[in-house]
Amino acid sequence: SSPRNAHRHLRLPSGEPRMAAPCLLDKVLLLGVLLTGVGAAPHCPGKLQQLSSPNCGVEDPECPVEAPFHRTNISVDGAFRYVETSYCPPYDWSCLSNQKARRPCARKQTFKIPLEPTPPAAEGIPLGLGWPRASPAPAGAASADVPTSAEALNALPSAALGGDVRPMLGAIAVLLNGVALNGVATKLSEALPADVRLEGSDRWVDAVVAEAWMDDGCLGHLSGGGNYHTHAGRWSPEQRIACGLPQDDAGQHSPLLGWAFDGHGLFGPQDALGQPPTDLDACGGHAGLTATGESQYHYHMTDVYPYALECYRSCPEPSNNFRFKDLPCAKRAAKSKGEL
Repeated sequence: SSPRNAHRHLRLPSGEPRMAAPCLLDKVLLLGVLLTGVGAAPHCPGKLQQLSSPNCGVEDPECPVEAPFHRTNISVDGAFRYVETSYCPPYDWSCLSNQKARRPCARKQTFKIPLEPTPPAAEGIPLGLGWPRASPAPAGAASADVPTSAEALNALPSAALGGDVRPMLGAIAVLLNGVALNGVATKLSEALPADVRLEGSDRWVDAVVAEAWMDDGCLGHLSGGGNYHTHAGRWSPEQRIACGLPQDDAGQHSPLLGWAFDGHGLFGPQDALGQPPTDLDACGGHAGLTATGESQYHYHMTDVYPYALECYRSCPEPSNNFRFKDLPCAKRAAKSKGEL
Protein backbone atom coordinates (compact mmCIF):
# COMPACT_ATOMS: atom_id res chain seq x y z
CA SER A 1 0.00 0.00 0.00
CA SER A 2 1.05 3.63 -0.38
CA PRO A 3 2.87 5.38 2.50
CA ARG A 4 -0.08 7.69 3.21
CA ASN A 5 -2.28 4.66 4.03
CA ALA A 6 0.33 2.78 6.02
CA HIS A 7 -0.76 3.98 9.46
CA ARG A 8 -4.39 4.96 9.76
CA HIS A 9 -7.24 5.37 7.31
CA LEU A 10 -10.70 6.83 7.83
CA ARG A 11 -13.58 7.40 5.47
CA LEU A 12 -15.81 10.41 6.02
CA PRO A 13 -18.63 11.28 6.24
CA SER A 14 -20.27 7.87 5.65
CA GLY A 15 -19.09 4.31 5.58
CA GLU A 16 -17.62 2.21 8.35
CA PRO A 17 -14.41 3.76 9.71
CA ARG A 18 -11.31 1.61 9.94
CA MET A 19 -8.26 2.46 11.99
CA ALA A 20 -5.18 0.91 13.50
CA ALA A 21 -3.58 1.92 16.80
CA PRO A 22 -6.21 4.64 17.43
CA CYS A 23 -5.13 7.72 19.38
CA LEU A 24 -7.19 10.46 21.03
CA LEU A 25 -7.11 12.51 17.85
CA ASP A 26 -8.59 9.64 15.87
CA LYS A 27 -11.37 9.24 18.45
CA VAL A 28 -12.33 12.88 17.97
CA LEU A 29 -12.23 12.31 14.23
CA LEU A 30 -14.48 9.27 14.59
CA LEU A 31 -16.98 11.39 16.53
CA GLY A 32 -17.19 13.64 13.48
CA VAL A 33 -18.03 10.58 11.36
CA LEU A 34 -20.81 9.46 13.70
CA LEU A 35 -22.45 12.88 13.83
CA THR A 36 -22.64 13.36 10.07
CA GLY A 37 -26.12 14.28 8.89
CA VAL A 38 -28.10 12.28 6.35
CA GLY A 39 -29.30 13.90 3.15
CA ALA A 40 -32.93 14.48 2.16
CA ALA A 41 -34.84 16.35 -0.53
CA PRO A 42 -33.37 19.81 -1.31
CA HIS A 43 -34.14 22.38 1.39
CA CYS A 44 -34.46 25.26 -1.06
CA PRO A 45 -35.82 23.94 -4.39
CA GLY A 46 -36.66 27.47 -5.59
CA LYS A 47 -33.12 28.73 -5.03
CA LEU A 48 -31.72 25.55 -6.54
CA GLN A 49 -33.68 26.16 -9.70
CA GLN A 50 -32.22 29.68 -9.91
CA LEU A 51 -28.67 28.24 -9.85
CA SER A 52 -28.85 27.53 -13.56
CA SER A 53 -25.41 28.48 -14.89
CA PRO A 54 -23.71 25.37 -16.40
CA ASN A 55 -20.27 25.70 -14.79
CA CYS A 56 -19.54 22.03 -14.01
CA GLY A 57 -18.36 19.43 -16.52
CA VAL A 58 -17.21 15.86 -17.05
CA GLU A 59 -13.95 16.37 -15.16
CA ASP A 60 -15.58 18.38 -12.36
CA PRO A 61 -19.21 17.20 -12.05
CA GLU A 62 -21.81 18.96 -9.95
CA CYS A 63 -21.67 18.20 -6.22
CA PRO A 64 -24.56 16.03 -4.98
CA VAL A 65 -27.27 18.03 -3.21
CA GLU A 66 -28.64 14.99 -1.37
CA ALA A 67 -27.32 11.64 -0.18
CA PRO A 68 -25.23 9.77 -1.11
CA PHE A 69 -22.63 12.51 -0.68
CA HIS A 70 -18.95 12.34 -1.57
CA ARG A 71 -16.62 10.86 1.01
CA THR A 72 -13.60 12.53 2.53
CA ASN A 73 -10.62 10.25 3.15
CA ILE A 74 -8.19 11.06 5.93
CA SER A 75 -4.94 9.14 6.28
CA VAL A 76 -1.58 9.53 7.99
CA ASP A 77 2.04 8.66 7.27
CA GLY A 78 5.19 9.63 9.14
CA ALA A 79 5.19 13.27 8.02
CA PHE A 80 1.69 14.36 7.01
CA ARG A 81 -2.00 13.92 7.55
CA TYR A 82 -3.69 13.72 4.15
CA VAL A 83 -7.23 15.02 3.69
CA GLU A 84 -8.60 13.91 0.32
CA THR A 85 -11.71 15.87 -0.59
CA SER A 86 -13.76 16.71 -3.66
CA TYR A 87 -14.49 20.27 -2.40
CA CYS A 88 -18.11 19.07 -2.14
CA PRO A 89 -19.93 19.47 1.19
CA PRO A 90 -21.47 16.35 2.77
CA TYR A 91 -24.85 18.06 3.10
CA ASP A 92 -27.58 19.96 1.26
CA TRP A 93 -26.16 23.14 -0.34
CA SER A 94 -29.35 24.16 -2.21
CA CYS A 95 -29.89 27.34 -0.16
CA LEU A 96 -26.70 29.09 -1.30
CA SER A 97 -26.66 32.10 -3.63
CA ASN A 98 -24.03 33.73 -5.83
CA GLN A 99 -23.65 36.42 -8.49
CA LYS A 100 -23.15 33.99 -11.36
CA ALA A 101 -25.97 31.54 -10.47
CA ARG A 102 -23.41 28.73 -10.27
CA ARG A 103 -23.52 25.38 -8.52
CA PRO A 104 -20.61 23.77 -6.64
CA CYS A 105 -18.40 21.48 -8.70
CA ALA A 106 -16.36 18.49 -7.58
CA ARG A 107 -12.62 19.18 -7.78
CA LYS A 108 -10.33 16.50 -6.36
CA GLN A 109 -7.87 17.89 -3.84
CA THR A 110 -5.53 16.31 -1.32
CA PHE A 111 -4.53 18.69 1.47
CA LYS A 112 -1.32 17.87 3.35
CA ILE A 113 -1.24 18.74 7.06
CA PRO A 114 2.21 18.65 8.70
CA LEU A 115 2.27 16.35 11.72
CA GLU A 116 5.16 18.34 13.19
CA PRO A 117 4.52 22.09 12.71
CA THR A 118 7.57 24.31 12.39
CA PRO A 119 8.51 26.24 15.56
CA PRO A 120 5.94 29.02 16.11
CA ALA A 121 6.98 32.37 14.70
CA ALA A 122 6.86 35.34 17.07
CA GLU A 123 5.17 37.64 14.55
CA GLY A 124 3.05 35.13 12.71
CA ILE A 125 2.41 34.89 8.98
CA PRO A 126 -0.37 37.38 8.04
CA LEU A 127 -3.60 36.02 6.56
CA GLY A 128 -6.29 38.58 7.37
CA LEU A 129 -6.95 42.30 7.41
CA GLY A 130 -4.93 43.10 10.51
CA TRP A 131 -8.04 44.28 12.35
CA PRO A 132 -8.62 43.81 16.09
CA ARG A 133 -11.21 41.39 17.40
CA ALA A 134 -14.67 42.84 16.88
CA SER A 135 -18.29 42.23 17.77
CA PRO A 136 -20.09 39.19 16.31
CA ALA A 137 -20.91 39.33 12.62
CA PRO A 138 -24.39 38.52 11.27
CA ALA A 139 -24.95 34.77 11.71
CA GLY A 140 -25.67 33.74 8.14
CA ALA A 141 -28.03 34.75 5.38
CA ALA A 142 -31.12 34.25 7.57
CA SER A 143 -30.11 37.10 9.87
CA ALA A 144 -31.84 40.44 9.50
CA ASP A 145 -28.46 42.10 10.03
CA VAL A 146 -26.90 40.73 6.85
CA PRO A 147 -26.05 43.65 4.52
CA THR A 148 -27.70 43.24 1.13
CA SER A 149 -28.39 46.75 -0.12
CA ALA A 150 -25.96 48.71 -2.29
CA GLU A 151 -25.67 51.34 0.42
CA ALA A 152 -24.90 48.88 3.21
CA LEU A 153 -22.42 46.80 1.24
CA ASN A 154 -20.51 49.78 -0.14
CA ALA A 155 -20.29 51.25 3.37
CA LEU A 156 -18.61 48.19 4.92
CA PRO A 157 -15.29 48.79 6.74
CA SER A 158 -12.49 48.22 4.28
CA ALA A 159 -8.77 48.30 3.55
CA ALA A 160 -7.22 49.63 0.35
CA LEU A 161 -5.93 47.25 -2.30
CA GLY A 162 -2.21 47.53 -2.89
CA GLY A 163 -1.54 48.92 0.59
CA ASP A 164 0.16 47.39 3.60
CA VAL A 165 -2.67 44.90 4.09
CA ARG A 166 -2.22 41.85 1.87
CA PRO A 167 -4.67 39.15 2.93
CA MET A 168 -4.29 35.52 1.96
CA LEU A 169 -6.93 34.35 -0.50
CA GLY A 170 -8.05 30.79 -1.04
CA ALA A 171 -8.06 27.90 1.42
CA ILE A 172 -6.11 28.27 4.68
CA ALA A 173 -7.48 25.21 6.53
CA VAL A 174 -9.71 22.19 6.04
CA LEU A 175 -12.52 20.89 8.25
CA LEU A 176 -13.17 17.28 9.24
CA ASN A 177 -16.09 17.15 6.82
CA GLY A 178 -13.78 18.00 3.90
CA VAL A 179 -14.98 21.60 3.49
CA ALA A 180 -12.25 24.17 2.90
CA LEU A 181 -11.92 27.13 5.28
CA ASN A 182 -10.92 30.19 3.27
CA GLY A 183 -9.26 33.36 4.51
CA VAL A 184 -11.30 36.09 6.14
CA ALA A 185 -10.87 38.73 3.43
CA THR A 186 -12.37 39.24 -0.01
CA LYS A 187 -12.49 41.99 -2.61
CA LEU A 188 -15.73 43.93 -2.35
CA SER A 189 -16.29 43.65 -6.11
CA GLU A 190 -16.42 39.85 -5.75
CA ALA A 191 -18.87 39.99 -2.84
CA LEU A 192 -21.57 42.16 -4.38
CA PRO A 193 -24.83 40.73 -5.72
CA ALA A 194 -25.19 40.94 -9.50
CA ASP A 195 -27.56 43.90 -9.25
CA VAL A 196 -25.35 45.96 -6.88
CA ARG A 197 -22.79 48.35 -8.34
CA LEU A 198 -19.37 48.94 -6.80
CA GLU A 199 -19.00 52.54 -5.66
CA GLY A 200 -15.47 53.94 -5.79
CA SER A 201 -12.33 51.84 -5.97
CA ASP A 202 -12.28 48.15 -5.18
CA ARG A 203 -11.14 47.30 -1.63
CA TRP A 204 -10.67 44.52 0.91
CA VAL A 205 -13.60 43.71 3.19
CA ASP A 206 -14.56 41.11 5.79
CA ALA A 207 -15.80 38.14 3.74
CA VAL A 208 -17.93 36.77 6.59
CA VAL A 209 -20.03 39.95 6.58
CA ALA A 210 -19.86 40.93 2.91
CA GLU A 211 -20.66 37.46 1.58
CA ALA A 212 -23.20 36.40 4.23
CA TRP A 213 -26.02 36.84 1.70
CA MET A 214 -24.50 33.95 -0.27
CA ASP A 215 -24.46 31.44 2.60
CA ASP A 216 -26.35 28.17 2.72
CA GLY A 217 -27.53 26.53 5.94
CA CYS A 218 -23.96 25.55 6.87
CA LEU A 219 -22.55 29.04 6.21
CA GLY A 220 -20.86 27.95 3.00
CA HIS A 221 -20.89 29.34 -0.53
CA LEU A 222 -18.86 29.41 -3.74
CA SER A 223 -15.74 31.20 -4.84
CA GLY A 224 -15.75 32.92 -8.21
CA GLY A 225 -14.29 29.75 -9.68
CA GLY A 226 -16.98 27.50 -8.22
CA ASN A 227 -15.12 26.02 -5.22
CA TYR A 228 -17.35 25.48 -2.19
CA HIS A 229 -15.92 26.82 1.10
CA THR A 230 -16.72 28.59 4.35
CA HIS A 231 -15.02 31.46 6.18
CA ALA A 232 -16.19 30.99 9.78
CA GLY A 233 -17.54 28.38 12.18
CA ARG A 234 -20.45 30.20 13.78
CA TRP A 235 -22.76 27.19 13.58
CA SER A 236 -25.56 26.50 16.02
CA PRO A 237 -25.56 23.05 17.71
CA GLU A 238 -28.19 21.88 15.24
CA GLN A 239 -26.14 23.15 12.31
CA ARG A 240 -23.05 21.32 13.56
CA ILE A 241 -24.87 17.99 13.30
CA ALA A 242 -26.42 18.76 9.91
CA CYS A 243 -23.05 19.97 8.61
CA GLY A 244 -21.21 16.79 9.62
CA LEU A 245 -19.18 18.22 12.50
CA PRO A 246 -19.00 17.25 16.21
CA GLN A 247 -20.91 19.31 18.77
CA ASP A 248 -19.60 21.07 21.86
CA ASP A 249 -20.33 19.52 25.25
CA ALA A 250 -21.20 21.78 28.18
CA GLY A 251 -18.28 22.37 30.52
CA GLN A 252 -15.69 20.89 28.15
CA HIS A 253 -13.15 22.04 25.60
CA SER A 254 -14.58 22.17 22.08
CA PRO A 255 -13.75 19.16 19.92
CA LEU A 256 -11.40 19.19 16.97
CA LEU A 257 -13.10 20.63 13.86
CA GLY A 258 -10.18 20.53 11.41
CA TRP A 259 -6.62 21.59 10.77
CA ALA A 260 -4.91 24.77 9.67
CA PHE A 261 -2.39 24.24 6.87
CA ASP A 262 0.50 25.00 9.23
CA GLY A 263 -0.32 21.78 11.10
CA HIS A 264 -2.04 23.18 14.20
CA GLY A 265 -5.48 21.93 15.19
CA LEU A 266 -8.62 23.99 14.72
CA PHE A 267 -11.16 23.74 17.55
CA GLY A 268 -14.57 25.20 18.32
CA PRO A 269 -15.26 28.28 20.51
CA GLN A 270 -14.97 26.64 23.95
CA ASP A 271 -11.75 26.44 25.96
CA ALA A 272 -11.20 24.34 29.08
CA LEU A 273 -14.29 24.06 31.34
CA GLY A 274 -16.46 25.13 28.42
CA GLN A 275 -15.65 28.83 28.65
CA PRO A 276 -14.57 31.08 25.75
CA PRO A 277 -10.77 31.44 25.65
CA THR A 278 -9.53 34.74 27.08
CA ASP A 279 -5.90 34.54 26.00
CA LEU A 280 -6.02 34.08 22.24
CA ASP A 281 -3.08 35.69 20.50
CA ALA A 282 -3.20 37.85 17.39
CA CYS A 283 -3.41 34.75 15.18
CA GLY A 284 -6.46 33.36 16.97
CA GLY A 285 -4.70 30.61 18.91
CA HIS A 286 -2.98 29.77 22.16
CA ALA A 287 -1.05 27.00 23.86
CA GLY A 288 -2.85 24.76 26.32
CA LEU A 289 -4.88 21.59 26.83
CA THR A 290 -7.20 20.57 24.01
CA ALA A 291 -10.11 18.15 23.75
CA THR A 292 -7.59 15.42 22.90
CA GLY A 293 -6.00 15.79 26.35
CA GLU A 294 -2.76 17.08 24.88
CA SER A 295 -1.14 20.41 25.66
CA GLN A 296 -0.26 22.08 22.39
CA TYR A 297 -0.65 25.26 20.39
CA HIS A 298 -4.03 25.34 18.63
CA TYR A 299 -6.57 27.70 17.06
CA HIS A 300 -10.18 28.40 18.02
CA MET A 301 -13.11 29.28 15.78
CA THR A 302 -15.13 32.11 17.36
CA ASP A 303 -18.07 34.42 16.65
CA VAL A 304 -15.94 37.54 16.28
CA TYR A 305 -13.40 38.74 13.74
CA PRO A 306 -11.17 37.03 12.61
CA TYR A 307 -13.51 34.05 13.32
CA ALA A 308 -10.61 31.61 12.96
CA LEU A 309 -7.11 32.56 11.77
CA GLU A 310 -5.73 36.08 11.44
CA CYS A 311 -2.25 34.65 10.88
CA TYR A 312 -0.32 31.37 10.94
CA ARG A 313 1.99 30.65 13.85
CA SER A 314 3.94 28.08 11.81
CA CYS A 315 4.82 27.75 8.14
CA PRO A 316 2.00 26.32 6.00
CA GLU A 317 2.48 23.39 3.66
CA PRO A 318 3.05 25.10 0.24
CA SER A 319 1.20 22.50 -1.84
CA ASN A 320 -2.16 23.38 -0.24
CA ASN A 321 -2.44 26.85 -1.79
CA PHE A 322 -0.31 28.09 -4.69
CA ARG A 323 -0.03 31.49 -2.99
CA PHE A 324 2.01 29.95 -0.15
CA LYS A 325 5.05 29.40 -2.36
CA ASP A 326 5.90 33.09 -2.16
CA LEU A 327 6.01 33.13 1.65
CA PRO A 328 9.56 33.65 3.00
CA CYS A 329 9.29 30.56 5.23
CA ALA A 330 8.24 28.41 2.25
CA LYS A 331 11.12 29.73 0.16
CA ARG A 332 13.57 28.95 2.96
CA ALA A 333 12.19 25.42 3.28
CA ALA A 334 12.37 24.85 -0.49
CA LYS A 335 15.95 26.13 -0.58
CA SER A 336 17.00 23.82 2.25
CA LYS A 337 15.56 20.88 0.28
CA GLY A 338 17.36 21.98 -2.89
CA GLU A 339 14.10 22.82 -4.64
CA LEU A 340 15.15 26.40 -5.49
